[in-house]
Amino acid sequence: MRVRDSHRRNARRLWLACLQDGRPRPEAVRAVVAALQAHPQRGGAAILSAFVERLRRYDRQHQARVVSAVPMDDAARAAAVRLLKGRAGGVDEVDFAVDAALIGGLRAYVGYTLIDGSVQGRLQRLRQALQED
Repeated sequence: MRVRDSHRRNARRLWLACLQDGRPRPEAVRAVVAALQAHPQRGGAAILSAFVERLRRYDRQHQARVVSAVPMDDAARAAAVRLLKGRAGGVDEVDFAVDAALIGGLRAYVGYTLIDGSVQGRLQRLRQALQED
C-alpha cells in the first residue's frame, strides 16, 4: 500500500479535527479509526496508516524517559517531572530508569531529543574533542 500526499493531507485534516486544546480526544480518535477501517477500499487503509503515524509521533513527543546513575528519591523525581512538564510543548508522561553505566548525573529523552547531563556523556564528548584535535 502506497501512502500518497493526498492521503497524508486527509490524515492531517482528520488529526486536526480530533484535537481539542492541542490534545487528541480519545473518542474522536477511536471514531476516525473505526470509520477508516470500515472503508479500506476507498483509500481508508492508506489514510489510516498516515493517521496512526501522526498519533505515534504525538505520543513520542509527549513522553519523557529519565535515566539516572543511581535511584532518584521522590523529591528529585518531582523536580524532574516539574522541569519536563514545564518545557515548551509539555510532557504528559515521565518514566524513570537506572543505568549504572552513566557513572553519575542523568539523561532525559524527550521525544526525539536527548538531554545528556551524565558523566559518561561528558567523557564521550571529551574523547571526541581530543580525537578531533
